[in-house]
Amino acid sequence: MAQSATEDMLSFAVIVGGFPITGFGPGGAIRFVAGAPKYTMRIGVAGLGSFTRVNDNSGTLSIDLLPTADANDAMNAMLKFSESRPNGANFASSVIDTSGRFSLVCGSCALTKNPDPTIGDGSGLMTWDLIGVDWVHNTGGRGATPVFEQGEVPELSNIPGFDT
Repeated sequence: MAQSATEDMLSFAVIVGGFPITGFGPGGAIRFVAGAPKYTMRIGVAGLGSFTRVNDNSGTLSIDLLPTADANDAMNAMLKFSESRPNGANFASSVIDTSGRFSLVCGSCALTKNPDPTIGDGSGLMTWDLIGVDWVHNTGGRGATPVFEQGEVPELSNIPGFDT
């Protein structure tokens, strides 16, 4: 029986500053947190409400990489380049799901700092944070791979949402 569904990180194209980012390990992830909701609600004295659009497109993209990933060198080089400029440097960034309808694009992002180091056997993941002011976030269906027990043959009735 299917336990869950997973997303294959290989189906995501992650580009930061023109560099393809690879090196996602087990437990690796890409997380995005928007700076504000798209709409807020206001309730007046009489109890009537209205919605107000918020034009804050800022947010933070966090990318987890294996400590051995070559992409850490590219991210570090971009951060050092930014630190060498009087006003810093901004980079375009994108996350595109090549097997679904998900995209996250920013024309002006900045790396916040080097990841906090953990040194030792099984040191886990390195997390790079990019802040941006103009994220465009499109969420549609995303491709997923069902996870089945070893040797199990999936039946249509075991697939969530599939009625036989």
